[in-house]
Amino acid sequence: MFEHLRPAPAATQNWSAYFALLPTSFSSLMHWPVEDLSLLEGSLVLTKIGKDEADEEYAEVLRPFVEAYPDVFGASEDYSLELFHWMGSLILSRSFHVESGEAQDEDEEEDSDDEDEEREDVGDVAMVPLADLLNARSGADNVSCRSPTPTSCSDC
Repeated sequence: MFEHLRPAPAATQNWSAYFALLPTSFSSLMHWPVEDLSLLEGSLVLTKIGKDEADEEYAEVLRPFVEAYPDVFGASEDYSLELFHWMGSLILSRSFHVESGEAQDEDEEEDSDDEDEEREDVGDVAMVPLADLLNARSGADNVSCRSPTPTSCSDC
């Protein structure tokens, strides 16, 4: 949100070209009007949207933080709930899960599958500008690490 709201030329030098490539709207359930969501009443999908949690995080975390540092963030009213949902959707739709580099025992991994679904370590999520154009189909490794003299992927 901060980078998106930065005035030019600072934004122009950093992120404006990337932001220009990104969608400006979403049709996911997070962005549906309440009336339309009511059509899904009785469906478990309503419990997976997370809109109430996102609204709460906006009100209890983001807004107070932005308001506490107006000299850094500027006018808090620029950080709207709609912008928060848009940016959240951009991040969720374009982020990657990365391995922390720590080896995990296979038994431990199997035991933690249920826990992983319940809580996600955001430290394992990364957003890399323009890399979101790669591997767009889940499970399809359509990009691989190549080096003229590969000894390991860390050489890439």
